[in-house]
Amino acid sequence: MDSKKTDFYPKIYYTPRYLIEFNNYIIIDLTGTSQVFELNKYIEYIDYFTPLIINNNKNIKIINRVNLKSNNIFENVYNYLKIKISNIEYLKVNSLIDYCDIIKNCDTFITVNSGISSLASAIKQDELKPNILCYYFFSHFTKEEMKGYHF
Repeated sequence: MDSKKTDFYPKIYYTPRYLIEFNNYIIIDLTGTSQVFELNKYIEYIDYFTPLIINNNKNIKIINRVNLKSNNIFENVYNYLKIKISNIEYLKVNSLIDYCDIIKNCDTFITVNSGISSLASAIKQDELKPNILCYYFFSHFTKEEMKGYHF
C-alpha cells in the first residue's frame, strides 16, 4: 500500500514538536465530550485494555486538561481506572499545542470515539507511533488492527 499522505485522514495545521520524554508513555484520555457513555461502558472498556498495558514497562498517565469542566461521570471513570492501575498518575495539559505534542510522541494513546480520536488520527497519519486504541460504542472488544489503530 502506498503510504504517502492522502486525504484519508483528518488534517491539522500544526506540526507537533519531537519530545523524547514521552516516547515511553501510554497516555489515556477518556474524557471525550462529543459522546459520553454510561459508566458501565467505560468500565467494560477499561477492563478490556488494562491487561494489555499493565506490565509492559511503560509510564501510564491520565490526561488532566486544565479547562475541562468537572463531570461526575469522568471522575467515576478515572476513579475506577486508578483502582485497576494503582501506579497511574495524572499528566497536566495546558494547551491544545501541548496536547498535540504529547499525542505525537507517546507510545500508545487510549481514548474514546470523539474529537480526541480524530485529532490523534490527524497527528498519526501513516506513522508507526503512537498506537491508538479507541473505544466506539458499538465495538466488540476484539483485537482488530489497521495500521496501528486498534478498534
